[in-house]
Amino acid sequence: MARVLTVLLPLRSIRRSSRDWYRMRRERGAWLGTTPFSPAVEIANPSTPQSSTASMAPGNKKVIAKLTALFSLDAFGGGFLTDALVAYWFFRRFGIGEQSLGLVFFAVHVLNAVSHLGAAWLARRIGLVNTMVFTHLPSSLFLMAVPFAPSFKWAVLLLLCREALVEMDVPTRQSYVAALVQTSERTFASGITNLARNLLWAMAREWRAL
Repeated sequence: MARVLTVLLPLRSIRRSSRDWYRMRRERGAWLGTTPFSPAVEIANPSTPQSSTASMAPGNKKVIAKLTALFSLDAFGGGFLTDALVAYWFFRRFGIGEQSLGLVFFAVHVLNAVSHLGAAWLARRIGLVNTMVFTHLPSSLFLMAVPFAPSFKWAVLLLLCREALVEMDVPTRQSYVAALVQTSERTFASGITNLARNLLWAMAREWRAL
């Protein structure tokens, strides 16, 4: 019995002190439905919230509108090309099975990921716009050449070359948009361009499925 009391009494004391602490936080008005942060990250006297109304300079609005239209057109075209469609084409054209196609698409997505790192390296040397142009155009040419490949190996090689370049415009595009506007306008500009791209990309996917 003494051992049980030895264990339970400290636990009861801890629970009581915990309840007292939370009650004190409620009385101070810090309990807002979530567990309070530590004093190191809490704001003692928060300032008056500022208006979140987005505003941009008229010149920047025109530039962002043009870029949004261009990026949306690119996303709309890319939305028609899916892994399922490419896999089906390889199967019908060359009779390739799932195992071989799995290895191909593994390499494809690895190159997609690595290309983001390569884009940063290339942009520091030739600039953001040149990186977008001189990687996206060749990637489109590689894709156009895939249907004319005489063999499965050539088709895979052309596809891998395309995938090694096609994603390099993604980080450079984001950086370019951010560089064109004021610091306070970057969130709005990035949000508009990304929203439009994703919307057109999704529309292309739905249209292709019809």
